[in-house]
Amino acid sequence: MHVSLKWLVGALAACCLMVSGTLSAQEEAPATEGHEGHEGWLIDFEEAKQTAENENKDLLIEFTGSDWCPPCKQLYANVISNDIFKQQAPEHFTLLLLDNPRDKSHQSEEEQAQYRRLAAEYQVRGVPTILLCDTEGVPYASMVGYGGTAAQAYVDNLKELTQVRVVRDENFAAADKASGAERAQLLAAGLAKIDDALCMTIYKEKVDEIMSLDPQNEAGASGRFVVMAKKKDVEAAIAAIRRDAQTAGPEATVTKLDELAGEYTAEGEEELRQMILFAKADSLFAVDKEKSKAALLEAQAVAPESQIGRQISTILERFFGNE
Repeated sequence: MHVSLKWLVGALAACCLMVSGTLSAQEEAPATEGHEGHEGWLIDFEEAKQTAENENKDLLIEFTGSDWCPPCKQLYANVISNDIFKQQAPEHFTLLLLDNPRDKSHQSEEEQAQYRRLAAEYQVRGVPTILLCDTEGVPYASMVGYGGTAAQAYVDNLKELTQVRVVRDENFAAADKASGAERAQLLAAGLAKIDDALCMTIYKEKVDEIMSLDPQNEAGASGRFVVMAKKKDVEAAIAAIRRDAQTAGPEATVTKLDELAGEYTAEGEEELRQMILFAKADSLFAVDKEKSKAALLEAQAVAPESQIGRQISTILERFFGNE
């Protein structure tokens, strides 16, 4: 099986997919020591929320596979076990460990059941996942995977992300006193720095309300969320084309992807078009690397500051070098 560009995006995210149970092909890192390697971390969700409230701290939740997931081990070795994290993180966060190891001999049935329940509730799709939550356990930031960030930079980013909650709470409080388009604008402002995945899951009711209050985006509140909904449609369309690829062949697959990309050329649809062009590059990679590279460059130019746009530079370097 050839290595694909789509695979590399997963590798860059450096997370182990829980649904498949497979390990990404990375160099093994030293194993963690279970609970003993997370001194000061709590393992009970309700206790952690109460502690966070008592200490007026946000809640940091780590979903991990401590004894089988390479990037989880790397996150532990480079960040969590580092003195910088140990000294600084507890000043700002109550720490909660939710571990899903292969060896569950050190875990109670209650702890295992808690992991399954919370992973489903938070719709965790891979480990490591770090969630930053308020004292009620409502997440406002997520970090999936680990790409090698040094401990100090990692902790600094965690501290900066707490401002996302501050902005959320200020705008939501103001929205409670507003109505109509103004309320929609304030709710949207509260969600402005919260990532798409959380918006479409944890904050789905707020998103639906924004859409109902500003259905035509006349107040400028719903535009982002319209694009999010369209993204689901684009993902489904790309998946359908991929399913037909074996019988349709590379040329027909690329033609279908080009036709799909042609449907998303309006202002505000740049990331949707980029997703399709990236899929085109991935489809071409095994049969025509030059055309694949051209599709990648086109995709990058469409939305250079998006997540995919930023990753494409690494992909070009890794797969194409100085070609």
